[in-house]
Parts: sequence; C-alpha cells; structure tokens
Amino acid sequence: MVNDPDALSMYQKVLQSQQRSIPPNHSNLATTYSKIGRVHESIGKYTSAFSAFSKALEIRQTIFSDNHTDPATAYNNIGRIYHLMNDYSNALSSNKKTIEIRKTILPLDCTGLAAALPNVGSICQKIDNCSIALSFYREELENDSKSLHSNHDDLISIYNNMSETYRFMEDYSNALSYLEKGIHICQSYLPLNHPSLAHAYNNMGLVYNSIRNFDSAILFYKKAIEIREKILLFDHSSLAISYNNIS
Repeated sequence: MVNDPDALSMYQKVLQSQQRSIPPNHSNLATTYSKIGRVHESIGKYTSAFSAFSKALEIRQTIFSDNHTDPATAYNNIGRIYHLMNDYSNALSSNKKTIEIRKTILPLDCTGLAAALPNVGSICQKIDNCSIALSFYREELENDSKSLHSNHDDLISIYNNMSETYRFMEDYSNALSYLEKGIHICQSYLPLNHPSLAHAYNNMGLVYNSIRNFDSAILFYKKAIEIREKILLFDHSSLAISYNNIS
C-alpha cells in the first residue's frame, strides 16, 4: 500500500474525515499521519514525510508518556528521514531518543531495541565517529546474541557492519576477523549461492585489496562473481561492481 500511487490521496481523504469527526489528539490521527509520512518517504518527498511524522509524534506525546512504544516509533521514523536527508546530527539525536525509550520498556534482548542500534552505528560511521559506531554495533551484537541463534542472518549483517567500520579505520586485521565470522555463519546456515555470502566475499576482496594482497583479493572477488552470476541479471549493479573490482 505504501508504494500505491493512490495511497496518498486515500490517506489524505481519511485524514480530512478524521479531522472533522475526532479530537485533534486522537491516536487514529497519529496513525494516519504516519501512513502519509511513509508514502511521502517512499516517493522521496522527505520534507513532506518529515512534516507528517512530526505531527504524528506531536499527537503521541500528548497521549502517551515518554516511556511508551508509540513515541519511540515516531522518533525512529523522524530519525530515518533525517538520515535520508543527510542531516546526521539530528538523525543521531532522534535515534538515541528511540533507544533511550525502548531501553526503559523493553528487555535488552528484544528485537525492537536491537533494530534501532544499527541506525545509530551507521550514522556515527558517516560522521567519522567510528568508536561510537563500534560501541553501538557491539551492543547490537550482544542483544542479538541473546535473542537469536548464533547462525542467524542478522548476525551476518552485524559482523559485516563491524568489518566495514574497521576497514574504514584501516584496522584490516579486525576487518578480516569479523568478515570471517560472518562467512562462517553464511556457509553454515545459508545456501551456497546466497547474496549475503557473495557480499561477504566481495568485502573480503576489498580488505585484501587494501592491504595489497592482490592474489587473495582476486580469489574472493571471483567467488563473489560466481555466486552473483547465478542469481542476478547480467546488468545488475552488484554484478557490475564485482566485474569492476576484478578488472
């Protein structure tokens, strides 16, 4: 429904009807504003999305206390829009509010809390604050380890994020170490032609290339290409990147 071209018109009609029939601080209004925000977000109208999500937050703050999941979700939506608009300072602030609220109301191993942590890590990495990024990724890893099996594909994503951060810091030993952990899980848990495994192989190639171990880099680039040629169309961007890496 979010990507339906008629969805925005429908939600706006619902909003107009609600504004005539229910109090201005009714939770249904907040829900409709959130739906409108998601449609605007899906079509790249981030300013309009921000406005809608902000109205949803304003209503939810009048209804719920600061330690309720609804304001946390609203802050998360706003943080995501700030991130998309490259306003990393405000994105970080909003995502931290999400985490602070969820920490007070959710168990530490809850996926609702873990889901907010990679957002903060990604933002910190983009503003070159890698130590904070790693701190959030470690917290995410701890939470996911409590709630998921050790071979869960979410752990693969965490290991990849940590490896990318270490590579950005030019700490190639740790970058390789975390990629190897992710690859081990991929090989144990996922099909051998899974895109996550191809992604990990490609990243291994990038790390080896950075330390000028070109033979190993080419080996892993070829492994990534072998998988991607089986599962992707010939003009897919990921396949093009793999070919470019090996050229």
